[in-house]
Amino acid sequence: RMRMRPWLEDQINSNKIPGLRWLNKAFLLNQTKTCGFTKKKPCKHFFCKILTNLITFFLFRFKEKKIFQIPWMHAARHGWDLEKDAPLFKNWAVHTGKYQPGVDKPDPKTWKANFRCAMNSLPDIEEVKDKSMKKGNNAFRVYRMLPASEKPTKKG
Repeated sequence: RMRMRPWLEDQINSNKIPGLRWLNKAFLLNQTKTCGFTKKKPCKHFFCKILTNLITFFLFRFKEKKIFQIPWMHAARHGWDLEKDAPLFKNWAVHTGKYQPGVDKPDPKTWKANFRCAMNSLPDIEEVKDKSMKKGNNAFRVYRMLPASEKPTKKG
């Protein structure tokens, strides 16, 4: 089975889970860049998209840390919905074999706890606590993927 970091990168890149996204400067550049042709934001020209994708590739590959956000709404919040607020945790449970749709009873609390524990065990992913918003209807956590050369050393 695929390890968590590449699996998570695939989930983010798929754009299938609302609120799960990259927050890097290159991503923000694509969302806020004023087009040289139309003077509108974001630019939708093919050439501009290609250029932004190249910039994104090189920044991700060679320089920038990969910073991303995960939707993290508390299940006790009004309006919480299994399909909208827990798909990443469900996908991880399916991927790890802890949940089989149609066989097992859905258990989003356990899925989320297992996902959180798996994230916390990774030496090359760290939470950016001062950028996370843990309360409210749009709660999210921000994480950073560290390059191999920056993995923190274990204490002890």
